Amino acid sequence: MASLIQRWFIWLPQGDLGRAMVGGFLLISALMPWLYIKGQGVDSEDHITVMRGVAQLKQRAAVLDEELIETRFRLLPHYDALVNAIRLLEQESQHFGRELKGATGIMLEGAWQDYLTQLKLKRTYIEDFKTQHAVLNNSLDYFPGAWQRMVVALDKQAEHPEIKQKLLEMLQELLALTGNSPMSKPLRLEELLESLNRDYPRVPEVLQLPLSDVLRHGRMLLQFHSGADRFMRSAYKVKLDRHIDLIYEGYTSYYRQKTQEADRYHTVLILLASLMVGMILWSFWHLQRASLKLQGVVKELAFQKNALDQHAIVSIADATGRITYANDRFCQISQYALDELMGKNHRIVSSGMHGPSFWKQMWGTISSGKVWHGEIQNRRRDGTPYWVHSTIVPFMGESDKPFQYISIRTDITQRRLVEAEHARQKQFLASITNAMGEGVYALDDQGRCIYMNAQASRMLGWSEDETLMRLMHPLIHAGTEQYSPQSKRCPILKSTSEGATYSSDSEIFIHRSGRRFPVSVISMPLMEEGEINGSVTVFQDISSRKRQERQLQAAVEAAEETSAAKSQLLGKLCHALQEPLYTVMGAGRQVLVEVQDSELNEGLTLVQQNSRKMAELLDQALQFVSVQTASDLGEGRPFELDPLLESQVLLMADHLQARGSTLCYRRHPLVPVELLGHASQTVQILCALNDYLFSQVDRYLQANHGRTGNNLTSHRITFDVAVVHTFEDRVTLHFSLKAPSLSLTEGQLQELFDAYPRSNQELESQSPLPSLGLIASRELARQLGGDVEVESRLDEGVSLHLRLPFDVLRWHDMEREVPSVHLVEEGIWLYEPDEAEHATLVEMIQGEGIALEQIQSADDLFSMVEDPDQASPALLLLSLGREPQAFVSRLRGHQALAKVPILLLSDQYLHPLYQRVVGQHSAVATALKPLGPWSFLAALDQLFKPGFETDRLPAVDPIEHYRAPLMGRRMIVMTADPMVRQWLGRLLGLMGVYVEEALCCAQVGRLVAQGRYDALLLSWPEPTRLIDSSWQLLEQQLPMIALSNQPLQESDWIGLKHQPCGVLVHPVVADDLYRLLVQSLKGE
Repeated sequence: MASLIQRWFIWLPQGDLGRAMVGGFLLISALMPWLYIKGQGVDSEDHITVMRGVAQLKQRAAVLDEELIETRFRLLPHYDALVNAIRLLEQESQHFGRELKGATGIMLEGAWQDYLTQLKLKRTYIEDFKTQHAVLNNSLDYFPGAWQRMVVALDKQAEHPEIKQKLLEMLQELLALTGNSPMSKPLRLEELLESLNRDYPRVPEVLQLPLSDVLRHGRMLLQFHSGADRFMRSAYKVKLDRHIDLIYEGYTSYYRQKTQEADRYHTVLILLASLMVGMILWSFWHLQRASLKLQGVVKELAFQKNALDQHAIVSIADATGRITYANDRFCQISQYALDELMGKNHRIVSSGMHGPSFWKQMWGTISSGKVWHGEIQNRRRDGTPYWVHSTIVPFMGESDKPFQYISIRTDITQRRLVEAEHARQKQFLASITNAMGEGVYALDDQGRCIYMNAQASRMLGWSEDETLMRLMHPLIHAGTEQYSPQSKRCPILKSTSEGATYSSDSEIFIHRSGRRFPVSVISMPLMEEGEINGSVTVFQDISSRKRQERQLQAAVEAAEETSAAKSQLLGKLCHALQEPLYTVMGAGRQVLVEVQDSELNEGLTLVQQNSRKMAELLDQALQFVSVQTASDLGEGRPFELDPLLESQVLLMADHLQARGSTLCYRRHPLVPVELLGHASQTVQILCALNDYLFSQVDRYLQANHGRTGNNLTSHRITFDVAVVHTFEDRVTLHFSLKAPSLSLTEGQLQELFDAYPRSNQELESQSPLPSLGLIASRELARQLGGDVEVESRLDEGVSLHLRLPFDVLRWHDMEREVPSVHLVEEGIWLYEPDEAEHATLVEMIQGEGIALEQIQSADDLFSMVEDPDQASPALLLLSLGREPQAFVSRLRGHQALAKVPILLLSDQYLHPLYQRVVGQHSAVATALKPLGPWSFLAALDQLFKPGFETDRLPAVDPIEHYRAPLMGRRMIVMTADPMVRQWLGRLLGLMGVYVEEALCCAQVGRLVAQGRYDALLLSWPEPTRLIDSSWQLLEQQLPMIALSNQPLQESDWIGLKHQPCGVLVHPVVADDLYRLLVQSLKGE
């Protein structure tokens, strides 16, 4: 073998030396593969991949820090950019980790794990920062509203200027805080919040709620501003680039070590002359392979450039704007050759359409290093224009100034031509709609205006440009006679959104000047591929037609006034009979006291009894003639049902307690909260039913005096409100009053609605008299579309039923929700010994979705408290009878219930005793029984307001704080309606007000002349006409409050000698009456 090789290499020495060289050659040849492998070092592709990965990681980390800072200072509208930045960084890290491990093995595993740990830590900080920053943004959005409400409330009170000054300073500090760097120390803001918190207990109650909102949002701003900055700084301090540098340094060290090792082997190869040719050949082969790869890359770039040239118009310009490159597409569309464009300014294709301000703004953007987007009209060489959508990207040099600009454009000439055609068609459509003589406007699916013709513009006073893309209905729609213009309830939008055509002659539109005018409207939905994408509305001004209708209606009303003359005459006759009858009754009482003659007293007693029956019949006759006809009722008005019912319930409970009876109130959960109907007439009917039932209870108690004992259950009155029929937004409510202890025969039931007088024998009996008030109430209910019925069953007693229809405006009160989440989850412990009250409370609480634990006895309650496995409730709802103090003290003695809010339920006569308990314990409140849903949620709102753990809460009685300023006052009530007189007497009697009733102006004058009265309440069908005539009899002025069946305009009072302090519209709600009386007596 050696001799053979020697023949191949004849130039080698012969003999032993040649054999040695051949052996050496063979040895070197054998070592060549090993030396070649060892001389490779790190693969260049792996090295390029790792270096590019390091650069990309550092770039992604820098972008993440930049997005974090921009998000903190609200330079970005949302968190998408921040989330996308960290997602891209994590993806890049995963990819780089695989490349690094493939290039180095496990050499850099420790440094890479450290980097991943820091990346995970940084993501955690960023997630915490997002949470804190989101809450901070929400508080920044809500705080101005809370601050504005507090300032408005302060302006109305015209008190506490120091608080207003603190609020202004607080706003300035918050503005400075949100605008400063994250390292700001908001010490002054903390001082202001602490100062306002100290002012909270001494401000009026009406200011406490808005002030608590300001304090809450201020604290949240302070807290979450600090938290967001803390997490932002923590995230920013996690310097990923340092760990990337460590990885880079480790890899560089590894790369240098491998390179040095390869150099040593290369040196050996170089020293071996016999290997030089092989090294040269190997280098040539290696270079050739790299050249092939480079050609592939160049070819791929050429493909990409060709694809870009086919679509986009690309040019490159230097810092002065001279063209240094233009692709074929640029040359084709501009009709210039490449050599004609090179070195020229882009003004060569300028059309002259855009003014200097346009180019100044563009150059200002790109000169500052920002990317500019916009649409530009250019001009070809032949002078024809073309439109492009251009994106100009500046490339920044080392001096932070652009050294070149790349512009990528897209031809949008065709789109512009389509837009011009669309504008021409729109003009054609406008000419057609203008020729119709009616107003036309079109809306998109969001209710925004996209078209309005000239006739509509003339009728509404708005130009098409002013209404373009604005919500149309809040701008021009004043509503109808049946609803207020809330766009969610607007019948036009409701119908078109459901795909139906809407037509009406009762809509009211608003001119831009504020003038309202009636219109006839037809609105149709616009459909596209089966989907509703808008609507078109045609309307016409019908003011002239409406005037003619009003004139006709006035003639009809005049005829009805003539027909009502007999009823008015009967009412005046009843009033005239009342005064001598009351005189006879008063004289009879005086004789009974002064004269001691048994026979005479027996006769006078009979006279008194029959006089009282006559007075009762006169009152019922007045109720009968006061029933309004269908034309007098007018249109219904919106009202909230729960406050109205619960005011009535409190008065009923108070009157029944005075008779030794109790009231159980149950409102079905499906009853809506806001209705459209005749609230005043509903209250009138309920008052008449109450009066009849109370009179029957009185008869029962008198007949069974001394024989029934103290079993109040037999005298319990049940008041139920439920839904009996629904159809779309129309509902029929059933109001029922049940007295189990009463009973009526079949004959008595038939005579209840008999208005004719009975025989003297029947009048002298103890059987129930026919009730004219009941007759009037049934007539009024029937005019309202309902009815009144009376039933008597052996096992159920007497039941009075009222059924009335209403339009539903709101089924559920979305604004009044359970105020605490943990109240729903942890629930309520309920202790109510009375079974009926207990069942009603259980239904109401479960209807609110609150967890409930029912307690049967006081021993069971304390057993649960002492059970270590029993979780504490969020609220205790208790009815404690006559010993609340000891019970509450014992509960507060247990650590588990030391701070649990307590709501105590009390009757009217025990209310002062319960209020003393409230004043001695924190987080305790009281409410009157029977408790309704509206009062229950009001109590929860107060108990779970911020700071309830330390507050001593007042009794949850919406009218209790009016009692002190009204107690002992003397007031005159003048009204022709006996039901209104009784209602006002009840409301004022609850506050300890002495009421003097007057039936005419002369009587008011005599009472005022005595100088002993504090105010006058005037309820009359035409109060404005009566005020001037009555005030001519008065020598001094009293605060006067007018009550009317319909809302009165400010113009109704112009020219009166004495202006009323306020106007209330029936039905009168207790809180409104008390508040207006207190303000009037204070001279506000």
